[in-house]
Amino acid sequence: MHYAQRRLKCPQLSPRFRPKMTGGGQTPLDVADDRRLISLLKAAKRKAAMEAKFSVLMKEPGVTRNSSKINVCGFGGVGKTTLLKSLQRGFLEAYFTRRSEERAPPPDKTTHIPTPGIEVNIVNIPKAGKYRAWDFAGQPEYYVTHNMFLRADDSVFLVVFKIMDVIDDFDGTLTEELLTWPRFIKSRISDDQSSENKPTVILVASGADMVETPLHDHAIKIVEDIRAQIQVMFGEYLNIVDETFLLNCHDSRHKDMDRLRKCLSDCKREEQIPKLCAKIADVKNKWQINDKFPIWYWPAYVEQVKKIDPLVEEDFLKRLHLILTTLESKKLRKNQKFDSRSDIDEVFSGFADTELLLNLLKIFELVFEADHSPSVSLSDMLYIAPALLMDDMPESQWAVDPTKQIYFGRRTQCRDETDSFSPGLFPRLEARLYNHFRDLGQTPSGIWKNGIKVCHVVECLVYMTRGWRAIHICVRTKDEETSETATTYWRWCLNRSITF
Repeated sequence: MHYAQRRLKCPQLSPRFRPKMTGGGQTPLDVADDRRLISLLKAAKRKAAMEAKFSVLMKEPGVTRNSSKINVCGFGGVGKTTLLKSLQRGFLEAYFTRRSEERAPPPDKTTHIPTPGIEVNIVNIPKAGKYRAWDFAGQPEYYVTHNMFLRADDSVFLVVFKIMDVIDDFDGTLTEELLTWPRFIKSRISDDQSSENKPTVILVASGADMVETPLHDHAIKIVEDIRAQIQVMFGEYLNIVDETFLLNCHDSRHKDMDRLRKCLSDCKREEQIPKLCAKIADVKNKWQINDKFPIWYWPAYVEQVKKIDPLVEEDFLKRLHLILTTLESKKLRKNQKFDSRSDIDEVFSGFADTELLLNLLKIFELVFEADHSPSVSLSDMLYIAPALLMDDMPESQWAVDPTKQIYFGRRTQCRDETDSFSPGLFPRLEARLYNHFRDLGQTPSGIWKNGIKVCHVVECLVYMTRGWRAIHICVRTKDEETSETATTYWRWCLNRSITF
């Protein structure tokens, strides 16, 4: 009213409407004309609106995702990628594919094209819906990086094995090959994951088209037996789907392929993510991260996210990255084995910042320098990636030696038959041991996919058994004079083994 009186030149207000004075001697009318105060009030209003908006962005749970996640696992050449393609084909596409060159080749003409690392795609499966499909390569050299991306919560796992690998020799006992992937999945269950949120596992036997007709019923019984045994062993940790699948991975129209689609639909979960996570997923592809390599250090990443939400807390953002890793839709690849810095530059030139890449691999203990000698130039520097080593340790490396009289040893083994060490543990252990002994001037005399050996006064061997079930630490020496050195080696290796 006082503002209107001044602006519109209204008659003087009656005494009872006379304005009260503020502590600073101002009337409400004076305050109404205070431009600085008005500006402060508007800024406070904008800040309150911004805080309300960003509190919604950070609210958990926030947005329902319209797709669930499928992890497709199994050894190389079992038909994982082919199965995933067949699941996506609708009726018409499947009809014409059956008559095209893409149909299943004869068993003796099958060609295996390995998946390069991890293929991540959004797929639409008829009668099931939209999924984020992670197709994990089956070759052992990829298992270390699989260990970084494979998460057991809120996921459905298609574990594929080839029926022809087991049908001839199956005696009712599960082989290490059949147990590898259930153990791997179990090892990726987080400590805080509830028992009600067990990962769902669907076992699929491929190669139905290679089984002769008289043996088809026998093959189905074998698959049922395998599923039942795995369910008994892992039922406490994994939700093993109570259905048996023996499929021709090329046949999109078969009734069993429709049954698998129905099973995937039944396993689908509504998943909610924070609103901020959904916002980042929408804009991240527009970020100019790096022209050559899409990797940022943490401060740069936080800076970009704060452009979306200036009030985001870093602790919240650190939890958010676990969700964001599942939103990628690109190929995560391993290129080829490399030895020297020049080899690495050649492999990654054009699309990767080699220095940043090497720093990242060293941080994750996936690569280490073979020699720290100042005389070695940067271009000639040799690097070792334990996960890419293809050769097993020769048995001759620990053959009986009559000159060695004193032995020390320790075996660290998984307690339960459903357990295994993480595939990423031993390569990282090899990296730590190699770096330690190299820095002492006692560079290891040999390193293999499953072992590392040091020969300096004494012999020391650290060895991982097949199936990642046990680690052996062995030290031997020729006499009492060197036994103290042998004890030091043994204890140091043991401590590094149990601190992971």
